[in-house]
Amino acid sequence: MALVEVSLPYYRDTFSAGSKVTANCITKIKQQLYYRVQFIASLFQNETERALYQRAASVWRMPYWDWAWRPLDGAPVFMEEFGLENIRMYGPSGWQLVANPLYSFHFTGNKTLDFPAQVWTLPTLWLKVRL
Repeated sequence: MALVEVSLPYYRDTFSAGSKVTANCITKIKQQLYYRVQFIASLFQNETERALYQRAASVWRMPYWDWAWRPLDGAPVFMEEFGLENIRMYGPSGWQLVANPLYSFHFTGNKTLDFPAQVWTLPTLWLKVRL
């Protein structure tokens, strides 16, 4: 597989063409999460609390977890929350006990997860292909 050198405003790295597609998907996920964080912050009824959460939401960034980083001696690899089936969460409806999506996630509904095959083309203006 050919390697593709990608120049982005904030970093420069080497990706396979498939990884570039993955990076685009992650960007879209980040955008959707950002919009949803803004929406949830707007749901707080108390004006003071809503303003506090809207300020926090305006600077929200998706956390980065370096899965390849070796933890400090004696430190856990995963956060404790990964192993909890349920977590307590505070939101517009107050404190709630919810199923932990970091522990497991179950798709609901009858929508299929099959995607049609697509051909991905990459812009050549900012790509340098190396064989």
